[in-house]
Amino acid sequence: MKSSLLIQRIFNKLLSAHTKEHIERIFLVFAIIGFLGHLALIYLVNHDFIHFSEEVEQEFFQNPIAAIYTPFSFILIYEVYLLVFYIPQSVTTYVRKQYEIITLIVIRRLSKTLQT
Repeated sequence: MKSSLLIQRIFNKLLSAHTKEHIERIFLVFAIIGFLGHLALIYLVNHDFIHFSEEVEQEFFQNPIAAIYTPFSFILIYEVYLLVFYIPQSVTTYVRKQYEIITLIVIRRLSKTLQT
């Protein structure tokens, strides 16, 4: 009995509308900071202020288009949270979220392909 109450409390805490808004703001801030940080690292690598291994520099820090990959990664994680959030509410919304996640994965992959 106590364990089901604990599970219910955790469920209500993690999947409440207030928590959803709070997590949305957090991921938005992470996405913006990640994008700007990635652009800053690209600038520092291209102007020889810092160095990484040759493979890492070529894959992540040669082209500013690579910086788009970072916020999409944060948004993708948030969309997975939303997928779990909408499971108990609506099957239609749940299926829509699945398509949004697939679209984000394709866009991330496309941005990675464009940078090469």
